[in-house]
Amino acid sequence: RSPFESVLKTNYVPSEEECRNIEGYLETLRIGLSRLEDQARIVHEATEEKIGPDLELEELKLFIAAHSALLSPARRLPDDLLREIFLNCLPPNHNATFSPADSPVLLTHVSHRWRDVAFSTPRLWSTLHIPLLSKFLEYSSNANRMSTIKKWMVRSGSVPLSLSFGT
Repeated sequence: RSPFESVLKTNYVPSEEECRNIEGYLETLRIGLSRLEDQARIVHEATEEKIGPDLELEELKLFIAAHSALLSPARRLPDDLLREIFLNCLPPNHNATFSPADSPVLLTHVSHRWRDVAFSTPRLWSTLHIPLLSKFLEYSSNANRMSTIKKWMVRSGSVPLSLSFGT
């Protein structure tokens, strides 16, 4: 059982001290992994049989990967740098759309932090393409469409908004 169990597979950003503790724990896990791999190799060489994947090895590799993810540098990017990255994710040749597969909407689905940063970046919401004939219109009510458009406009704050209409 890991001392970091409660934050594994989350978007938690560990402190510097926690990062050092995770690194120490990972070192112990990697030593254990190395020993298991050595044992598996010895068994394989001794039996000269092709054996399938060792579940214990695979589970330990996944366990290590989950802990390593906590140390991802992307988790500790300052908000201003994250905003610049987000702005560079916007479509270069057309206004942003409502599509959850595209920026800026896609960015709001990654983590709570990314959602907060995206919603607090008015330039990210400064363009909008409003489809006249599409699934957006087909599957949503007029009130829902208007609510979505209003939210987008509010997020753009005092930044000038570029609107386009079409298919």
